[in-house]
Amino acid sequence: MSVEALDQKLQEAEQKGTLPKVVVPVQLAGSSCNMAAIEALAQRHDIAVMVSMYVLDTDRHHSPHIHIRYAEHKVVVRIPDGEILDGSLPVKQMKLVQAWVAIHQDELMADWQLASEGQAPFKIDPLR
Repeated sequence: MSVEALDQKLQEAEQKGTLPKVVVPVQLAGSSCNMAAIEALAQRHDIAVMVSMYVLDTDRHHSPHIHIRYAEHKVVVRIPDGEILDGSLPVKQMKLVQAWVAIHQDELMADWQLASEGQAPFKIDPLR
C-alpha cells in the first residue's frame, strides 16, 4: 500500500466530507506496508479503526483473518465468520468490526485469496 496514495485519497475524502471510519492496509506477498506512516495518517484524519490483512501469518492463527487496531486495543478476527481469535476491542468498536466483516465476508475472502497468490486485492468499502 502506497502511503502517498493513501494520503492523497484521504485528503480528497476529507474535502468531500466522506472520510472512512476504517482503513484496511494489506501486507501483499511478503511486502510490508509502512504501518507507522499509515497509522499516523489515520490519526491525522481521526480514523480510529485500522484493519490489516497479513496473508503470510497463518502459522499462529491457522485460518484467514484480519488484525484490527483501535487506540491501544488489538484484536484478530477470523474471516469470514468474525470469530475473535486473539485480543479484544471495546464493545462498540467490536460490533462495528463484526458488522463490517459480516457485510464484506465474500470480499474479504476473495482478497485473502488474491493476496496469498501475490495479486493485488480489491478495495473494500468502509462502514460510513
